[in-house]
Amino acid sequence: MPDWIAHLMFGTILSFILGIKKEKRIIFLIGNIMPDFLRFPVFITEFLNLDLLSEFFSYPINESSHSIIGVLALASLISIFFEESLESLEYGEIKHNLNTNKNNYKFKLNKFQSFWQTKIKSPFFLLFIGGLFHIFLDSFMWPWAGGINWLYPFDFAIFRWSFKLWWPSSFDAIILLFPIFIISLIIKKVLNIYKVKNHSEL
Repeated sequence: MPDWIAHLMFGTILSFILGIKKEKRIIFLIGNIMPDFLRFPVFITEFLNLDLLSEFFSYPINESSHSIIGVLALASLISIFFEESLESLEYGEIKHNLNTNKNNYKFKLNKFQSFWQTKIKSPFFLLFIGGLFHIFLDSFMWPWAGGINWLYPFDFAIFRWSFKLWWPSSFDAIILLFPIFIISLIIKKVLNIYKVKNHSEL
């Protein structure tokens, strides 16, 4: 659980920095914990004393989910459940901008045409970069198996990273991220107040 809290805090900070909002932020945060979804079969098989299955889910299944290929596969699968809802959201936003302010719509359309604004409208992309940030944060932990194997199944030392800053399932990451998390929330709140104030003055 401490790991997931740290990943969600880290994801929230990144969503403010990257300008990911509303429902897109939720999808991005799901991506930030997505590689750990395959830990549940490990816990279940360990509880049932199914040693062979437990070893299989620990390695290679859990190992592969914490790699670029694993994140790519999980993002492809999970994004299916979000495509329709996000398309409806985008249609509603564009329709609202059309009805309220044509100039504003043109400005939004120009942003939409930029690479980043186009990509963050894709659930797959949000889940994928969220998953990459998950394994990036995990690479700061003391490893169970030598580090995060970014290019699994290619098992070379150059592809395994571990900065060995804190132990898994400890509160160290939360303690380190907490001040940044609070500062980012304050900055976000101040910016929102500033935007509302400027909008009311127009």
